[in-house]
Amino acid sequence: SFWLYKNSMDTDKDYLFVEVSADSFVSTYQRLLSVTGNGNTWHPYTISLSDYKGQNVKVRFKYLTDHEPQPANIGPLIDNVLIYTYNGETIVDTYTPSMAVSGAITANITGKTNGAYGYRTAAYDLNGNFGIWTAGDTLFFDTILVQRPSIIATIGNTPNTISIISNGDTNVVLLGMNIHVNIGSDTLNIFQMKKNGNLPDTALGNICIWVDSNNDSAWDAGDILAGHLSFQSSDSSYKADTLNTAISTSAKNFIVTADIIGRGSINDTIQAYFSSYSIGGYVSDSGPTAQKTNIYYYYYYEPSACLVKIIGGGINTGIRRGEDTVTALALQIIPDTTLSSDRLIGFSMKNNGGSLLGNDLKNVKLWQDIDSNYLYNSGDVFVSYLNWNSADSTWSNSFDYALNMSGSNFVITIGASDYPSVGETFAARITALTINCLYSTNGPATDTYSSSVVSVIQDSVSIFEFGNVSSSVLSGNTNVIAGLFSISGDTYTNDTLTHFAVSSRGSISDTSKISSVKLWKDNNNDSTISGADSLAAVLTWNSFSNMWETNSISIGMTSLSGSNFILSIDLNNGAVSGDTYNPYISVKTVKTLLCDSGPGIGLTCTSVISVITDTVFVSSLINLSDTSVTTGYTNVSVISFRIAGDTTTGDTLVSLRLTASGMIPDTIGSVKLYEDNNSDGYYNAGDTYLGTLIKSGAYQWDTGGLLYLGSDGIINLLATIDIDSNA
Repeated sequence: SFWLYKNSMDTDKDYLFVEVSADSFVSTYQRLLSVTGNGNTWHPYTISLSDYKGQNVKVRFKYLTDHEPQPANIGPLIDNVLIYTYNGETIVDTYTPSMAVSGAITANITGKTNGAYGYRTAAYDLNGNFGIWTAGDTLFFDTILVQRPSIIATIGNTPNTISIISNGDTNVVLLGMNIHVNIGSDTLNIFQMKKNGNLPDTALGNICIWVDSNNDSAWDAGDILAGHLSFQSSDSSYKADTLNTAISTSAKNFIVTADIIGRGSINDTIQAYFSSYSIGGYVSDSGPTAQKTNIYYYYYYEPSACLVKIIGGGINTGIRRGEDTVTALALQIIPDTTLSSDRLIGFSMKNNGGSLLGNDLKNVKLWQDIDSNYLYNSGDVFVSYLNWNSADSTWSNSFDYALNMSGSNFVITIGASDYPSVGETFAARITALTINCLYSTNGPATDTYSSSVVSVIQDSVSIFEFGNVSSSVLSGNTNVIAGLFSISGDTYTNDTLTHFAVSSRGSISDTSKISSVKLWKDNNNDSTISGADSLAAVLTWNSFSNMWETNSISIGMTSLSGSNFILSIDLNNGAVSGDTYNPYISVKTVKTLLCDSGPGIGLTCTSVISVITDTVFVSSLINLSDTSVTTGYTNVSVISFRIAGDTTTGDTLVSLRLTASGMIPDTIGSVKLYEDNNSDGYYNAGDTYLGTLIKSGAYQWDTGGLLYLGSDGIINLLATIDIDSNA
């Protein structure tokens, strides 16, 4: 059958012949069809070749025309030439209308293999009588091409390098492929794989087919398991027949992986492939039409263990609490040198008998020792953190780092947390078979120890005077700044001041002249006591050690630079002119939570506090008027005055002498002293009697004892005389 477009064919002048010959048209042929006449549409034609059944024949189309070839007279066009077998007719579908029908009629065609089929339609009545069958020109049948979906499979974007496998490897990618159908959609159900090479089947296990989710032709956790392949002893293949995975005309990527569960011989190879028609779906024809072999293959090899050498050992070092990046171990890792390349993928270590474990350490890191000096420095390349695993008391991690095939040098650094105990140690031990390489087997063969020991050491408290605050003060002064100190504890972390003690190299030291000693934290670092500062402690006198010291305190301090403190004293009235206070910090009398006591040598401060005495100040209070008296007058005011002693505190009048002049005899009567409470200069009942003065000489009277001057050191006085005798 074929389709013909009769273009520019004049009736009875232009002819298209279809001819057949059994001898290739050498001597005989038979004309099967002759067509003439013009027409501007396509027409189908069918010719029977049944007379030539069992023979080899050739069929040709021949055109006879009286036209000269011109672009407008291109002649007949032929398309869709089909040669097929006529196997009789079968009613494939019927349609029962409720009334006369015109237009398109659909039919269901099922159960047919791929190929071209002729078809025709006709109507029939209730008695089964058929009407005229459809046909066109001399064609008794139209044609329809039945095509079932087919599986198409190609090798995917897989690595093209030769790789090494060894016993124990998992998820080795044997195949990467794209699978789809040519039309429609289907469900992938059957997959069968074979292998070239001499790696024994017993070396393979857990063979799986996966949907390669990220299309990288490598197995990773995001890939979706489609099914497991089982070994078929009949043909040494691996097959899965219940995959139930949707496929369409868009290529879907798959990988096949296997675990290496047994040993092979050195240089055994494996190269996977899938045969023709080994992949099938529910409705599609199996595919591919030809065998597809992976473009890369594996060599089986059992590398030797990587070598682990401790280098640069025997150097003990200290680490302070809070300190970081201290070199604890230097080592060299040498992979199997017969390999072309290898990678470090896992590392583990323990503390060999030391007590630093878990949270005692921080920031345990592995570095490549670029300059091979066995110590960490800024040019080294960070490889990985090593994380604490309490289950087996190791620091370990998995990573991927290229190794130099002649050996790579590494260092491990550690940091100390804030609170390990002084004297605790760390000495690295690489346990046997805990260094993992990609190809070399695990090493070292036996436990490998470092002879270097890192020990937690303790800073000593550092204290120094950062300013001279020498001054002159009066007895009774309070919050006298006597010393400025900077105290540093552990220099790698924040520390806490727990004890402070101070004595004096001057005459003022104990409670006889000091009422209080205080320690302030100078929060704003201005060297003065202000509202921003906080009282750290009030010190108490220890008569056994002759020091003022704190009880239990807990004052936070900053690391590295330390914290500033102010020492102040309150003087009582026992301090006298000429007394001095000179702070002295004795050896190991200052302590922090993390450090040994300090200072290492005693600190004598440059600041000296000197006590000076005020001059007694006496002034006239009220200028008294002249007055006339006679015998019998009492408490006649003779003088009104004010006395000021130490005005910073209560003071005491030690002595007072009054003298007089005039013609009245000095024996005329008693001279008395009053506190002038209303400060009017004259005696009245509200004034306080302080005592009678004693005549100590001509026109001279003295106090007979001490007089209190009041809380502010100032008192208003008046002296009176009683007229006891005549003058």
